[in-house]
Amino acid sequence: MSDQLVGWPFLISRGRKLGFQVVVVPGFLEQAGEAGVLFAAAETGPGQPTGPGRRVRSVRTANGSFVTLVYRQTRAASDTPVDGDTVLRDRHGRPIPLFEGYALQGRYDDVPISEAEWEHVHAVALTGLLRMLVDEDPGWHPIPGDSVSLSSGAEQVATPPELEPRPTMNARGCRSRLLSIFTVVGLAAVTLWIVLSRLV
Repeated sequence: MSDQLVGWPFLISRGRKLGFQVVVVPGFLEQAGEAGVLFAAAETGPGQPTGPGRRVRSVRTANGSFVTLVYRQTRAASDTPVDGDTVLRDRHGRPIPLFEGYALQGRYDDVPISEAEWEHVHAVALTGLLRMLVDEDPGWHPIPGDSVSLSSGAEQVATPPELEPRPTMNARGCRSRLLSIFTVVGLAAVTLWIVLSRLV
């Protein structure tokens, strides 16, 4: 039996004037300074379709750990119609898209989401978007998405060896490599100078 999953709501959207922003950020990504990985949800091409309008995509953080995004694209709507239109639009008249969903720690091929869970994340997303639209300050800080227990379980995918984090080179290793390169280049330059001087 699969363990119960924990997901964090997130939202990528844009304002009437601002471009795409992280509007709702999972706490674990904010603490790690990795909120930027959520922008992968706005790149609709690479995501894996797993249901009507739903996509799943696994991304890697800077430290090599996996985060799975299960998300969908919807439109922002308001309870207060403007000229009979409930769809929120930017200053060019385009509907404001919502890339809303859940972030999970680990790598999964599929994460079933119930209708009630979609309704929850949509409510959180709209709350965050409406707060951002109040003044659209470029320095606006995203609201946190608190974790929730998802009703459906899923098996975490083992990370293939070729996707394991690669060891990073420390500063001493970088200096040694650069010194070796400069030495080789210097010797080649001296040799070329000697050869040319003999030909003159």
